Amino acid sequence: MTRTAGPRDFDPFSPSFVTNPYPQLASLRREGTVHHVRQPNGIERYLVVRHEEGRGVLTDRRLSADPAYGRAALERAGYLKPGDSSGLVASLLTTDPPVHTRLRRLLASSFDMGLDYLEPVVARQAAELLTAMEQAGSPVDLVSRFAHPLTIATLREILGINEDASASFTRWISDVLTPRHRPNADAIRQAADKAIRAYLSSLITAKAADDGGDDLTARMIARWREDPARVSEVELSNMLYELILAGYLTTAGLIVNGVLALLDDPAQLELFRADPAVRASGVDELLRFDGPAFSSSVRFATQDITVAGTLIPQGAMVAVSFAAANRDERAFPGADKLDLSRPNSGTHLGFSHGIHLCWGAPIARMEARVAIGALVERFGALRLAVDRSAVQWGAVGNSRSPACLPVSADD
Repeated sequence: MTRTAGPRDFDPFSPSFVTNPYPQLASLRREGTVHHVRQPNGIERYLVVRHEEGRGVLTDRRLSADPAYGRAALERAGYLKPGDSSGLVASLLTTDPPVHTRLRRLLASSFDMGLDYLEPVVARQAAELLTAMEQAGSPVDLVSRFAHPLTIATLREILGINEDASASFTRWISDVLTPRHRPNADAIRQAADKAIRAYLSSLITAKAADDGGDDLTARMIARWREDPARVSEVELSNMLYELILAGYLTTAGLIVNGVLALLDDPAQLELFRADPAVRASGVDELLRFDGPAFSSSVRFATQDITVAGTLIPQGAMVAVSFAAANRDERAFPGADKLDLSRPNSGTHLGFSHGIHLCWGAPIARMEARVAIGALVERFGALRLAVDRSAVQWGAVGNSRSPACLPVSADD
């Protein structure tokens, strides 16, 4: 058993790391499986960087998603004030069974529209956005003109958000995801958070007063009204909030990162364009190769545990680096090479693993497959409109993706 000497400095938000984290992560993998790290914001955690052990951590019942188990660590880092529980919200990401099981079952039983309904909606929205891009002429930003509006439109459809509120809704989401290093970031994030929660409260009230509805929000509310013990209004609001942020940030990042990875490898781009049959597994490979989520949500040790010979003390924070685990040569030979035909790409950890596997993973896969497929089919001469080194990356929370991606589609 190894007890680490103390935390090492680790900054996942440094410009160099956000632009290309893989060399540093490869170095950590060579050194060992588990690393005690301290971020500039004061957060200390044990970071797991290998694939097999990462999968094990994500299913280890001795590690809880409930931040109450890590209160001392959160207080030391200034994320919680002593005695304050306002930051300990009950959601899919912050609960364990049986609460997590109850919430997830409610969500699954409420999603009746299915992918067969959603896919034509996404295809239609993608086609409209691509036509607008075509009319605008080159160059055009793939982030603001395609990936973000497409994911917002899909969320609107799933959650039953009024189209009239779309502009405000989009702005609020953008603001709540403002990186902490930007001027006035805390004030911007707090105002946006307040606006989103107020909107969700009004949405729940409006849909509760209107019987029926085929969207996810309406169906969850119907089940809440049938049996309030199944979910509280606070839990319902928190779940909707969580679904919005995950559905927006992760899916848009998957599309943008995936397109850039294909543009970097013309042979793989042509394979994706020419063979629709390869696209389903190809999306998993794009997610493995350069997915937007850097790491898992944090787990908290409910007791002293040992992972790969490293002692992790009770109350410590633990996270799995998806970006590191998905480039682990032990699991993916030739891991630094994009290979759309890779036979085991679906074993990546980009959507997490275990009971906290992303509920919306099938939706995100479908959106990316349809969106990227439509894009490369429409524009046979698609290419970057700037030098590759000029692509500006950004990071929000546990995600990294180009802040903008100027492309040209002229023949």
